[in-house]
Amino acid sequence: MRSVPDPLYGVTVDDISNITNIVDSSKALAHMPTTRIVFDTGVDASNYTTAVNTIQPVSYIMGEILDSEGLANTTLQQYHDRVASYLQTLGNKVDIWEVGNEVNGNWTGNYSDVGAKINDAYTS
Repeated sequence: MRSVPDPLYGVTVDDISNITNIVDSSKALAHMPTTRIVFDTGVDASNYTTAVNTIQPVSYIMGEILDSEGLANTTLQQYHDRVASYLQTLGNKVDIWEVGNEVNGNWTGNYSDVGAKINDAYTS
């Protein structure tokens, strides 16, 4: 794991279809950025391997396990399995893991269910 600077300078990427532009943009910044990659619902971790490997030399990587919109429709076991898969596939390339996104939003589900998912991901 790389040591991440304080403060972070970063961008969010929710579309990895143009990796060249992401890399070129990162190189042009005054500070090495942190690129927060939103891992889409229903997409296997292996689909992000090339993007993460390509961006990682020019940026720190923050991986968002699941966007808040998908949290309510994901069971604790499904979330646990997703975390395990992403850690196994990308764990040595991702510098920061965002285990919960907008977890206080009423659209994410019952607060105790959301809390259980976040706690499970954090302790994985």
